[in-house]
Amino acid sequence: MEQYYTSPQPFIFRVKHAWLVIGLYLAVTLIVTFPVGLLEAAIVPIFGQLDWLKDWILLVTTVITYAILFFILYYFFKQFYSSQPLLELSRVDGMTYLLLLFVILSFAITIEPIVSWLAKIPMPKFIEEAMAIMTKASIPFFIMAVIVAPLCEELLLRGTILRGLLTSINPWKAIVWTAFLFALIHMNPAQGFTAFTIGILLGWIYWKTRSLWTCIFVHFVNNAFAFICIAIAGPEKAAIATFQSLTGLSPVLVYGTSATVLALSGYLLWRKYRRVG
Repeated sequence: MEQYYTSPQPFIFRVKHAWLVIGLYLAVTLIVTFPVGLLEAAIVPIFGQLDWLKDWILLVTTVITYAILFFILYYFFKQFYSSQPLLELSRVDGMTYLLLLFVILSFAITIEPIVSWLAKIPMPKFIEEAMAIMTKASIPFFIMAVIVAPLCEELLLRGTILRGLLTSINPWKAIVWTAFLFALIHMNPAQGFTAFTIGILLGWIYWKTRSLWTCIFVHFVNNAFAFICIAIAGPEKAAIATFQSLTGLSPVLVYGTSATVLALSGYLLWRKYRRVG
């Protein structure tokens, strides 16, 4: 009897898979963080409040969390990850990176008033404690915020979720869904708003360039800019540090200039890629 063999159906990444990825992220974070919290509770009575040690523990915990998460995701979505390398080099020219630099810096400055207002909204204590850690310009926080976060969050959000959704739903729906999930994992209004708005930009960039490196670059510049502002402001004023407050320039001048640069660089970037995708 003649036998017929059919090739396996290609894996289709849908919105439910995006929620599964976020669920796994939250679950792994909780599983890793809980024993670390117990370890910190045991250390404090012996060594006292060692903030520098807590900072390093947080960094190591973050790295371990992402390592476990990506191991699990690769197990679940091996066919999806194997279809195309996530970090392959693409032919994105220097002009694109220059425009992206102007776009993200001017964007970060332009939305400062909104972020400052949202930061005043009362938050649960555990979120306030997490935010307090981010006001310290320490070496482990620099590594975590400026190096680990841009790389790992882009691999998770744009490299996994958005790349997958672009194969199954309308590009703008995929971009908005990814930006929403990006905001969700930050779990506070100020960072959530920034994550959502920048997530829209990052989603559009990935859609047009198909390069995860462009997204990592934008994410890196945004976080590095925030870190520099925090470092200049110092621990006492870090929570309310803005480019305008640090420079002492007129708000009209700062935000008028940033909005103009954003509009011009954004238009040039859009014009460059409007026929792509």
